[in-house]
Amino acid sequence: MTESTRDDWLAQFLLSMYALQFSVSITVTVGGLLISGQPITPAEFFGLAGEALGEAWKRVGEGASPWTEYFGKLRSQAQEQVQDSAAKRQAIADEIASSENPPAVVEETLADAQRLLPTYLHLKNVLVYGAQPTPLRLPLWRGRLTEITGWNFGQITL
Repeated sequence: MTESTRDDWLAQFLLSMYALQFSVSITVTVGGLLISGQPITPAEFFGLAGEALGEAWKRVGEGASPWTEYFGKLRSQAQEQVQDSAAKRQAIADEIASSENPPAVVEETLADAQRLLPTYLHLKNVLVYGAQPTPLRLPLWRGRLTEITGWNFGQITL
């Protein structure tokens, strides 16, 4: 799937989940694997990743974990991007609704809105099913929406 043919409905659904602060499990197909988990915001993903790396650092290193600070910054940036994107999308929607612009201008405005959609799916409590007889359990997973070839609501359980 190319950037221009990504599943925008899924991207828009993710934005709705972020805005409404709810989540429903999802299973996606990526590269012949089934990946099943609970969608989370990019900010939550980076926060959890930073915590996990910080805990690992405590077991082997001394002092404060550089990963905790690094992923904390990524978390803050992700939160700002989601909030900024939501405000920009609302401004675009208001402009289109109140505008008497020619179709070409409206089309360009919609293209601007398209660029504000998420490009990654972030999951927690992940099960990865492939050729092996038992699934691989992962705490977190991040993948490009353009690489997803299929998806469905619900999580595969053992």
